[in-house]
Amino acid sequence: MIGFLIFLICSNLFGFSFKTSEKLIYSAGFRFFSAGEASIELTIDTLLNDTVFKIQANTKTNPFFDRFYKIRDKVTIWVDPLNYELLKVDKNLLQGKYRRKHNAIINHQDSTIITTETIKKIQFPVFDPISVIYLLRLKIREIKQLGEFHIYDLGKSRKVLFNITGKETVEVPYGVFSCFIVEPISNDNKALLKNKGQMKIWYSDENFSLPVRIEQVTNIGIMIMELQKVIRS
Repeated sequence: MIGFLIFLICSNLFGFSFKTSEKLIYSAGFRFFSAGEASIELTIDTLLNDTVFKIQANTKTNPFFDRFYKIRDKVTIWVDPLNYELLKVDKNLLQGKYRRKHNAIINHQDSTIITTETIKKIQFPVFDPISVIYLLRLKIREIKQLGEFHIYDLGKSRKVLFNITGKETVEVPYGVFSCFIVEPISNDNKALLKNKGQMKIWYSDENFSLPVRIEQVTNIGIMIMELQKVIRS
């Protein structure tokens, strides 16, 4: 019953009725070339007997694109349902010749991040890049400067500022949307992502604040993810 109430409160913050899950399915490509499919799914789960959100993100290139640059990324994170603060992360990444596995648990009682190799102290709440996508859906209409967050990714933590940098109407397979453009900026002018990548997110200007388009600079070009389908249950 408590878990249901927590999920209900969070659903009301989003501005839509209670759902047990939401799955966003994207086409993935590089400009004029279709590369594959990506998905992000949020469900309710338990972790150490607490009610949490589980977010699963998967990216997979198609057989044709596999010949040039094979991608098989699988990410699962568990976050606090009230503020999307990171609790646990499992990442299994395959991007061309790059392979990486990373697992971590955040112990909030003693403010540490525990991996198989290290235990690191943290001074601030940390967020995964994917959990921030959901957190910004709550904050998109509040202020032009969305705020600073400490992003934890693959063993490293960095403070990142998120800004609304414009507004634009975009057409994706799921429809036509008036959108806010959000861009992250590092406080040290260093690249935010692997391979010196940067990111832009287009959030729809409506109740769901859907991330309808995501662009990420990679070492082989700009990967474009466009929303194809939304599944709620």
